[in-house]
Amino acid sequence: MSLDGIQLTDPFRASPETKRYFQPFFELNWTHNSKRHGIQMDSTKVELAGAENIAEMKLGLEANLFPQGSIRVNTAVQIGNKSITIIVSI
Repeated sequence: MSLDGIQLTDPFRASPETKRYFQPFFELNWTHNSKRHGIQMDSTKVELAGAENIAEMKLGLEANLFPQGSIRVNTAVQIGNKSITIIVSI
């Protein structure tokens, strides 16, 4: 399996006095699975179709509002072989 990708970000501070920041990002990934994943039970074999090449696009925002941690919100779209499309929002 190989994974190639790029992430573009533009961080900016909410106020100079605090350590709070907001960072919008755009991410583009491509995954190439050289091995087919599946399971075999007795003589029946089931493999995951359409997962050989997967393109993924993410658009989101990461915010550090508190010293204890940060919040990350994004929407991702994955498009694979065999016209498989997955849309995820977190």
